[in-house]
Amino acid sequence: MSGDRHCLIGMTPEQIAEALGLKAFQGRQIFHWLHNKGVFDFDAMTNLAKPLRERLTTECAARDMRVAAVQASEHADAAKLLFDLRDGEKVESVLLRDGDRVTLCLSSQAGCPLNCAFCATGASGFRRNLDAGEIVGQALLLVPGDDEGGETGHDAARWTGEGLCPSPGLTPAKAEGPLQTNTWRCAPRAE
Repeated sequence: MSGDRHCLIGMTPEQIAEALGLKAFQGRQIFHWLHNKGVFDFDAMTNLAKPLRERLTTECAARDMRVAAVQASEHADAAKLLFDLRDGEKVESVLLRDGDRVTLCLSSQAGCPLNCAFCATGASGFRRNLDAGEIVGQALLLVPGDDEGGETGHDAARWTGEGLCPSPGLTPAKAEGPLQTNTWRCAPRAE
């Protein structure tokens, strides 16, 4: 996880370039590798100069979460992933497939303040909102990208557990990579 290094997954191409003092096209290249190709290994970003790749490896983290556990359905039409975040919090995301349609249920908060009787998330209480990078990171790890901007048939991204309490990280997350509204239809209840 990132520690004190720049975590790039939550940044726009412009923010990447600015944070690292790069040219705008380099920020776009890095963003493309992360968001469109689903590549998180800087050494594999072969259109970047080797010194830049070495600098990225030293100064940056592509993402600041890791997959802790995966549960897949018997028919491979659903998967639930548990993620460890940089501060030790854990969140879950779900991928549902129906033919060529894909629905993602992404966490936008660690815990939930509502404490609904039917929901296990609320029983643990609210701890914090996720940032844009943590929300986008879930999508990128659930559905790896490709050169065409992601898997065909993307359908919807929905926010789990916290739909009545939207996180400030949702708006910037929906503007990035796989959650751009021209690629995904985002559930309006989270706004």
